[in-house]
Amino acid sequence: MSHDSFPNSLRLQPLASPVPLLVAPELYRQLRALPDHESRRSFLAKEGEKLSSPFFPRGEHGGDFLYRRGRGLRFQWEAPDTMPGPYQVELSEEADFRHFRIFRANKIWAQPRWETFVEVKEYEANLKVGTPYYWRVRFLPLPPSQAPETLSAVSVFLTEDLPPRIISREKLFAVDGRVANSRDVGGWRTREGRRVRQGLAYRMEAFDDPSPDTIHPGRNRLSVADREFFLETLGIRTDLDLRSPAETGKAGLSPLGPQVRYYNLPVEGYEEALTPEQREATGAVFHLLAQPQVYPLVFHCLGGADRTGMVAFLLNGLLGVPENDLCLDWETTFLPHLPCEENPCALRCCQRLLEALREYGAPGDPLDQRIQAFLKTCGITSQELLRLQEIFLE
Repeated sequence: MSHDSFPNSLRLQPLASPVPLLVAPELYRQLRALPDHESRRSFLAKEGEKLSSPFFPRGEHGGDFLYRRGRGLRFQWEAPDTMPGPYQVELSEEADFRHFRIFRANKIWAQPRWETFVEVKEYEANLKVGTPYYWRVRFLPLPPSQAPETLSAVSVFLTEDLPPRIISREKLFAVDGRVANSRDVGGWRTREGRRVRQGLAYRMEAFDDPSPDTIHPGRNRLSVADREFFLETLGIRTDLDLRSPAETGKAGLSPLGPQVRYYNLPVEGYEEALTPEQREATGAVFHLLAQPQVYPLVFHCLGGADRTGMVAFLLNGLLGVPENDLCLDWETTFLPHLPCEENPCALRCCQRLLEALREYGAPGDPLDQRIQAFLKTCGITSQELLRLQEIFLE
């Protein structure tokens, strides 16, 4: 059957349109448009009053889903009665479909007619930001000998360019649901307009509880399905654990399993990582990040905020991500709230790190050059700095 007799219409924004497919929550989109930390803090304070209202519906994670949960997709197409299904939707980042994901579908009675569509939840789609996606529908006759398989024409859509890319999964971290704060380090634009490559490095909370006695590892928080998500969907090869040996119980093995390389490289958070006593530890982390064979990689501390936030800040700052975006990425950890005057230590984390970095480089140097100067004091070579740019910049 020809492509013309099996059209597909996507209830998404086509690539040719100037308006990309909106995947981020509306409140996060409003927050992202604000120019600085103080204006975002004021916005969140006002929204926080709404969240505390007794009329606001309570959820498992409070109001964070208003900022952290993306949108699902609905693929819909038309098919003649002679094609009752089943079907599979094939979704790819490549126009030639060298690699693609599959979503199964059947015709569904939606009075007064049959409809052919599949709805894909945000954690199943796991879309990158600012990326074109190609999709097509394949008719799979049953039994296979009944009729030949038929492919539809290809449709295209573009996701909005709005980092960070939140890694969410409805049933991810099924054991108590206590591992969160998961997102792609990539997706951000540099001052020169280049994009930090997505799908290479992910930041999040620890996969297991702290050691109960500094000797034995803490309880693994991951279910079997969770491990499959990290290993098969994200393709994680390396687990970089930034916690101290006392926190990990000297585990020596990733909760993801023996097939994942595990590195326990303890660091301190924010400006403390820039002290002379911590330079060797900070250098060890960036020596590892400069090795192309370790990717895709996940790095974490306990809560995915301070030590993890420091590494993400230095890495994206080194690549040329603007200062305001670096602060916004840090703030994303705490949404829908931000540290406030009652916790001034946390409130000034970004400011303290930026102030400490001003001690490096020459007067007037941009932030990326100051981070380069600092990392060189940690033993990172010019060749490694160049390699990090080659790995991460599109």
